[in-house]
Amino acid sequence: MVVSLISYNKKKLDSSISSIQSIGADSTSFYLKGIKQNSRDEIFVDQALKKAYQYNYKVSYDSLKNRNLLKIAYEAKRFGRDSIFVKANTEGLLLSEKIRDTFGVADAQWNFGSYYYTKENWELSFKFYYKAHINFESIKHEQFSGKMLFNMANVQSQLKDYTGSEITTFQAIKRFKKINNYLSLYRCFNQLGLIARDLKEFDRAKEYFIQALLYLDEIEDSDVYREFVYNNLGLVYQDIQNYEAAIEYFNIPLNRTELKEENIAFYARLLDNLTYNRFLKGEKEEIETSFLTALKIRDSINNISGVIINKIHLSEYYAFMQDTTKAIQFTKDALTLSKKVNNNREWLKSLHWLAKIDRANADNYLEQYVLLSDSLQHEERKIRNKFTRIQYETDEVIKENKLLGNKLILTSISGLILILILSLIYFIFIQRSKNKQMLLEQDQQKANQEIYQLMLAQQSKLEEGRSSERERLSSELHDGILGKLFGTRVGLGFLDLQGDAQTKKKLQGFVNEMQQIEQEIRAVSHDLQNEILSSKIDFYIMAKQYLEKLCNIEGIELIIENDDNINWEMIDTDYKVNIFRVIQESLQNTIKHADASMINVIFAKKQGQLLMKIKDNGKGFNTENKSKGIGLKNMALRIGKLGGSFNIMSKPLNGTSIIISIPLK
Repeated sequence: MVVSLISYNKKKLDSSISSIQSIGADSTSFYLKGIKQNSRDEIFVDQALKKAYQYNYKVSYDSLKNRNLLKIAYEAKRFGRDSIFVKANTEGLLLSEKIRDTFGVADAQWNFGSYYYTKENWELSFKFYYKAHINFESIKHEQFSGKMLFNMANVQSQLKDYTGSEITTFQAIKRFKKINNYLSLYRCFNQLGLIARDLKEFDRAKEYFIQALLYLDEIEDSDVYREFVYNNLGLVYQDIQNYEAAIEYFNIPLNRTELKEENIAFYARLLDNLTYNRFLKGEKEEIETSFLTALKIRDSINNISGVIINKIHLSEYYAFMQDTTKAIQFTKDALTLSKKVNNNREWLKSLHWLAKIDRANADNYLEQYVLLSDSLQHEERKIRNKFTRIQYETDEVIKENKLLGNKLILTSISGLILILILSLIYFIFIQRSKNKQMLLEQDQQKANQEIYQLMLAQQSKLEEGRSSERERLSSELHDGILGKLFGTRVGLGFLDLQGDAQTKKKLQGFVNEMQQIEQEIRAVSHDLQNEILSSKIDFYIMAKQYLEKLCNIEGIELIIENDDNINWEMIDTDYKVNIFRVIQESLQNTIKHADASMINVIFAKKQGQLLMKIKDNGKGFNTENKSKGIGLKNMALRIGKLGGSFNIMSKPLNGTSIIISIPLK
């Protein structure tokens, strides 16, 4: 049967493994989830923990690997797999220190504190809880810092260091009050009540337990916690021999019918406590039956500590009933179990009670009692003294680390200042270079502006010369040649020539032809005069000439188009200056950066807007990744001042287009 069960679980695990072959590093998480889903399957838990631990070595990220190690450690501790717990938690602690994960360090120390608490190694438990508290405190984690203090107080209480335990508990309360953690405050005041009871300060114990109940008023679904406090209050009233009040408190949780199903161990404890107080009160009915019922429950769930207490209570009952044999036997059973599980409190209690009821061996039991009590007190005192040393040594290490940290910070600050100074020098150098470049570009812009003005002046001079020449020619034709020709024609008309009719007819034909020539000369003269009146500087021609000149020099094909609907003479000079500057800048950028073989320039008019598009077939660029240079910014700024829009469209290996739209006045 055992072999087949192992085989079944092996198949189950292998099936799980094969289903996640493709998951890789996430296999660790898979196995951890599998543990939660199959927590009752011992073999699966063992194998899954090992697999999770093995797969975690494949994780490349330290932070993720560290989280997994601490989760594996937690699950291993929960299921009592000490070997895997110690390995995983030790590695998690070292890795947390390596990557400077303070929370991870504290978490691993918390795990060790809890682990050694279950092993009753109070010294190491206290040491790790204290270190975890210091680390949680350093990252201002009030809740976990308070929890570590509470755990330290528990350790101190186990060693009867009640004063130290009280002080530590109040330190925990201070932190829990800051964050209104009512459940933890309940636990702290319940702990203070237990300490006060051990110190036999029963009134103070009752006050603390009542305070614990008040904090539970702030928590929903707090009935289970209340029932623990009622049990503790019942024990206080038992101590002061108010058995009726004790019975009332024990009955409060016992009257809840669901308790036996929900928490059978606590039900058995309450039943034993209730029966014991009824016995102390003097009742006899069903006392033995109730004791045996509680004992049977505790034995069935392997509650050894509960069984020990139950047997001692039964021994007291049988001694009262004068059944000494049974009384001694039950106490010896309790003594054997106490030794087996190292329950020193009940061990001492068993020896003390045997000394009373087994008169034949009383001296032997008393001697054992004294030796054990002295040994325990010596050990407890030694460990209590170590607590102070642990705190001192840990604080000293923290001080040294802080000093080293301060030195490191000072070194880092010095290095940072040096880097900042060098960065500042570099920034100033770069800024100066940029300023020089900006000044050069500004000078270039100014020079381009002057070139444009010179071109305007040159075009104006050319037009002025042409106009002067046309006017001279017109005047010469009209006033000179035309006048002389007119005079000659009139003179011929008045001549009285003799000859035949044919000769006279020819003469008249020449006169008429001269008149026709006069009209043609007059028309030419008028046309010249009209050209003088309409002649002005033509922006389009000037821009075309500029583009053709540069494109010819650079070997770039130029295609230029002009909309006949554009009346350049009516467009403001400021518009034309800025448009010309954009043309200049665009052409320069194309020549310098685009590696283009063709440029297409289009002027158009549409819906009251003057449109200009400059497109090249160059290598282009990614407009999202490349920041705009000064030239492009200046072009955009120029067009923006005119109330227009400036857009660039470009893609790598797909050329660049500049599109401008300006509202016409």
